[in-house]
Amino acid sequence: MRKKNGIAFRVGAALVFLIATLALLEASAFFVMVVKDRCFYLRRDLKSIDQPHMKQRYEEVYDKELGWEIPSRARYDLTEAAICLFGDSFTYGHPDIDSSWPRRLEAKLGEPVLNYGVPGYGTDQAYLRFEKRYVGKVKSRYVCLGILAENIARNLSRYRGFYWRNGPQTPTKPRFYIEDDGEIVLLPNPIDSPDGIERLGDIAFLREIGQKDYWFHFYDEYNLNEQAGFPYSYYLLKALPFYVRSYHLKRIQNAADYMMLYDDVDATRVLEHIIDTFIRRAREHDTAPIILFFPDWKELQAYEDAGEPVYRDFYRQIKAKHRATFDAFDYFRPSLDQGEAISSFFISYTDGHYSSAGEEIMSDGILRDLEALELNAN
Repeated sequence: MRKKNGIAFRVGAALVFLIATLALLEASAFFVMVVKDRCFYLRRDLKSIDQPHMKQRYEEVYDKELGWEIPSRARYDLTEAAICLFGDSFTYGHPDIDSSWPRRLEAKLGEPVLNYGVPGYGTDQAYLRFEKRYVGKVKSRYVCLGILAENIARNLSRYRGFYWRNGPQTPTKPRFYIEDDGEIVLLPNPIDSPDGIERLGDIAFLREIGQKDYWFHFYDEYNLNEQAGFPYSYYLLKALPFYVRSYHLKRIQNAADYMMLYDDVDATRVLEHIIDTFIRRAREHDTAPIILFFPDWKELQAYEDAGEPVYRDFYRQIKAKHRATFDAFDYFRPSLDQGEAISSFFISYTDGHYSSAGEEIMSDGILRDLEALELNAN
């Protein structure tokens, strides 16, 4: 009897230990994937898109042609300016508008600078906003297309939720796509009304639009195009190879997924197509086009580590065709060479945008380039 009790005790203890281990594993997985939001599966909260406050938010920013649009920092009562700017948040500038480089540039020029930058935009959306808000409506000596180094990745997506897996929910967007016959075509926004936002909760719809989305296929290779849930430990273990890859890329190599795209023929071809189309359309509107590249923190780190930003060869390729192509890296390089810390140019590593000091460097740099253009023109 005593022997049977001993066996039962050991079995019970083993079961308790097993249950405790599984519970700890599940709690750890929940902490990583939900609390810390380090989840590379499709967004957990897709189904919540039909909640009233979510629909209201999307209705406020939704735009059929562009995907989304926010109130511009440009003054719509003006139809003439020295320069108009199109791009993403690095064009939009510092959250404090008076600290933003476009506003500083305006003060230094003594002429209007109209800023049409929209946070989160790809270069494709920035170009399409130029067509919508500028062509036939505004006149300026110069019009500038701003390109953050990372934008090459956004151009390959129809839905940012495929690309930025743990970022905020955003609507779908148009994109330029290379068909099988090699022709580049504009795929329209796959959601044609604010009510259609609810379709983002439909996995079948996501798979449908994902067929022409680079990042959907990228994550599909790791079997991550599904929604994670209980048991989270199962989904965490399943995604472990990707977690290891991501950690090595970002923490060991100090790199990012977008960097590999500057060696991708299709990705660079799409970006070059957008740039060439913008230049042609600006000239047709009797405006001098400017292409302006922005380095992020990792690109400045790449300069310190390897001697050059990752996108620099592509920049030279565009510069060789279009003289009025500038790289803001050249604005920051003198300070870097004098030992200035990269952190001084950014709000924070997590935020990733230029600080007030970085915005001042930007405004001074683009002012010098504009003055050089004026001098050469005269």
